[in-house]
Amino acid sequence: MSFEEKVIMLRKQREMNQKQLADASGLTKATISRIESGDIRELGADSLKRLARALRVTVDYLIDNVENMDVPDMVRTDSEVQVFLRGYGTLSASGRKELSNYLQFLAEQEKKQDGG
Repeated sequence: MSFEEKVIMLRKQREMNQKQLADASGLTKATISRIESGDIRELGADSLKRLARALRVTVDYLIDNVENMDVPDMVRTDSEVQVFLRGYGTLSASGRKELSNYLQFLAEQEKKQDGG
C-alpha cells in the first residue's frame, strides 16, 4: 500500500476529514490534500512524526517500513487502545470472554460490509 493510500485509509478509519487531520497534525489542509493525491511522497521528519501521531500509528508503519503494526506499537501510539486495555483489565473472566465474542462479531460484520 502506498504512503498516500495509507494516509487516506487511516484518516477514514479514524473518521476524520482532511481538515480534522490537518488540525490534529499541525499540517495544512492543502498539505494533507497533496499527500492524499500523491503530489507529496516525502515529508520532513517533524511533519512525518506529527502526521503519524495524529493518525495513531508509528512512522515506520506510515512510510511502509513494516507491513503491520505490532501490539506494543499499537499500545504506544493509539490512545483508544490504551483505554480499551485499561477497561479490559477491570473485567472478570466472563466479561473478558463476552468482550472477545463481541469483538469477533464486530470483525465479522465489518468483513461482510467490506464484501469479504
